[in-house]
Amino acid sequence: MNWGSLASLGWAALAGLILAFYLLRPRRQRIVVASLLVWRRTISQREADGWLAWLRRRVVLLLQLLAIVLVALALARPEQLGTVEHGSPVALVMDTSPSMAIEADGGSRMDKARTEARRLLRSLDSSARITVIAAGPIPRVLVANETDRVAIDRSLEGVGPESSVGHVELAIDVARSIADPDRGGQIYLFTDSALGEPPPVYAGVRLMGVGSSVSNVAVEALEVRRGLNVGAGVQALVIVRNDGSQPVDVSLRISPGSKAPVVRSVRIGPGASNIVVVEGLPVVDRYTASVISPNDVFGADDDAVATLDDEMLMRVMVVGEDPDPIVRVLKLFPGVSVVASGIDAFRKDPEVADLYVFEGFVPAEFPAASVVLVRPPDVPALSLERKGGRGLLAIPRPKSPIMRAIDARDIQLPNNLTYTVPGWASADIGDAGHAVVGHGIVHGRRTVFVGLDLAGPGVSEAFWYPMFWANVLRWADPFRPLPSGTKLVSADPVQLVRHPRADRLVVVSPDGSQTEFTDGRNATLYVTAPGPYSVQQFSQESLIGEATIEFSPKVRSGTAKLSPVPRLMDPIGTRKTVAQEIIDLAPWLVGAAFLVLVGEWWLFNRVRGVR
Repeated sequence: MNWGSLASLGWAALAGLILAFYLLRPRRQRIVVASLLVWRRTISQREADGWLAWLRRRVVLLLQLLAIVLVALALARPEQLGTVEHGSPVALVMDTSPSMAIEADGGSRMDKARTEARRLLRSLDSSARITVIAAGPIPRVLVANETDRVAIDRSLEGVGPESSVGHVELAIDVARSIADPDRGGQIYLFTDSALGEPPPVYAGVRLMGVGSSVSNVAVEALEVRRGLNVGAGVQALVIVRNDGSQPVDVSLRISPGSKAPVVRSVRIGPGASNIVVVEGLPVVDRYTASVISPNDVFGADDDAVATLDDEMLMRVMVVGEDPDPIVRVLKLFPGVSVVASGIDAFRKDPEVADLYVFEGFVPAEFPAASVVLVRPPDVPALSLERKGGRGLLAIPRPKSPIMRAIDARDIQLPNNLTYTVPGWASADIGDAGHAVVGHGIVHGRRTVFVGLDLAGPGVSEAFWYPMFWANVLRWADPFRPLPSGTKLVSADPVQLVRHPRADRLVVVSPDGSQTEFTDGRNATLYVTAPGPYSVQQFSQESLIGEATIEFSPKVRSGTAKLSPVPRLMDPIGTRKTVAQEIIDLAPWLVGAAFLVLVGEWWLFNRVRGVR
């Protein structure tokens, strides 16, 4: 029961009160007259007139009752499903990436985007329904299907550049659900990004470019890791990018905490990226890389931050007939405790480890840990099958975390084994169908299979051998919730991989908020704001591992031109769309009640002669 229902009952009661007053007539008085002949004729005439005459005598009462009933129905808010005609739906998607703050020609790129959006609005039909979407890390609908130009302009004024890279593709998906081009809608994207040939998600979207090419350099990536040998310090890898059209000379500064920075001079070609590796940095918690260029117009991408994880003692067990070559190289790495075991000894009494290396042997049941399979037989439980024969297959896969900084052509060995690539794995050396080296996550366990002849002559002394195992350890480390090579994109969920013995994960965001996951399959990380994200892993109530993930969005300055990119659509005219909508009948009922009251007043004053 709401107030409208109560008011309706009140008006209905008023109608009954009017009817009661009408029926309660004054008592008749007795008057003596000479004859009743005239009265009898009148009564007989009235009885002969029938119900129409009765209706005429009581029309004022009926009109009053009808007005009361109409007002009561209006207060009940009746609705009806009907079809209405609207103007075309139009969605304005505003890119809010940090590069939209670049100043040029007396204003920022965002200012120019607002100007272009307002110019577009003036060219549209007044009946067009406008939706404004801010394409931030999480898209926000500021107004939806709005025709009030003042409200639309107010929403545009509230759009501004954000600290994280926007999720334009997701914003377009939202816009398509409101103004689908296949159904007569129009989508306009205001951005400074030069997309080249846009991906399919941009089909039917008109690109409205703002900004021009600028001189800008950026730190695209910064990674730090401990050296291969004890006392070797920390290795930093920095990628520096030039967005301009001319080569530039820049100064790169790597700062290990509060200690003295290391400075490098770098020359970068137009539109190119350079990789700078710095060895021997001191061990601190946090590292910063900064690029300095005299003509840089955009400072938001000049710095990057990386965090060195706490050194966790990772226990590794090598099981095989001749595990010594692998054991010797693994002992070189700090924070790694290595134990060798024969096959029979492992079967009798396996020790608990964080990573197992099985050489030519597969246990009946895999332990709760990461696994490296070196030249294994067929493993039906993992859909891993040895391919017939032996080959020299050495096709490197792009951006492979296992083959990082290694040329696969340097490790072509005559006795390599190839395996069919199961659905859970990616090939590191090989093609899509079969591989010598592959990696993936299966049954919640990081797994690497290796067909290289690691026991061959001179292999353990090869220059690539320690780097290969360093990459394997880094990717298969179960204490790392994000395996090496995982790409972080703002607002995109990334699956966290827990230690097989962990039963609970806790993610602490930069703002201090915590998210707990008890099901490892649903443990996901959403990065929206820059800064450190801490991931804690628990077994029962014991903390078994903690890692810090530093999120620094990759910002591009953009090179789009001010003129719109020709796309698939014509300018919006006066196209109308018909849609089903719920129509409120209350205003119509109130209007009808008013007309009834006007008619009642006229009858009461004109027909009845009351002045």
